[in-house]
Amino acid sequence: MIKAGTHFLAHIVQLYCNTMASRVSTTLNVTIDVEQTPSEKNLVRKIANSIIEYIEEHPMAMDTARGIAEWWVRSTLVATSAAIELLQSKALLISTQRNGQILFSRNPAMGKHELDAVKSSMNEI
Repeated sequence: MIKAGTHFLAHIVQLYCNTMASRVSTTLNVTIDVEQTPSEKNLVRKIANSIIEYIEEHPMAMDTARGIAEWWVRSTLVATSAAIELLQSKALLISTQRNGQILFSRNPAMGKHELDAVKSSMNEI
């Protein structure tokens, strides 16, 4: 197990490996099991809530992790990627590959009731 404070660094390594794999059209899913510190969990939760607010206001929005970090939530790529991963695990965000880039958007199958349930669950993380 990697020390808790190294979560963001481990996430960068995971993101880099998966990005490089997609550039060479290879399937490679790198998973690094790291426990987040309470402050990291709080940051990820805040960013996830900001993403939820954004997609409520812009239901057709679609962007890369970098675009979401820079334009939707104004946060770091690593922290935003962790929030995106969290929202994907709750089936709120889906990913699509276009022109060699991975784009994230609201899951069209997710109705208002399910969205509200995800929002409520953010307090439990």
